[in-house]
Amino acid sequence: MGGIYNSYTQHFTVAGADREHDVDGWLLGAGTKMAFGPFYANASFQYGENPNNAAGPWFTLYPA
Repeated sequence: MGGIYNSYTQHFTVAGADREHDVDGWLLGAGTKMAFGPFYANASFQYGENPNNAAGPWFTLYPA
C-alpha cells in the first residue's frame, strides 16, 4: 500500500487585488501478488486526484 498528498497555495494579482488559489493533489495505491503453484496473479489499484501536483512523478504508484 502507498499514498502521497501535497497541497500548496498560488498567490497572484488580478486587477490590483491579491488573490489566492489552493491546489491539492493525492494518490492512493495497493497491490498484491498471489501464487498458485507455478502460476501467479497480480492485482493493483490506484486512484488519485490531480496526481501531477502530488509531489511525485506520475508513475509513483503505478507498478510495471
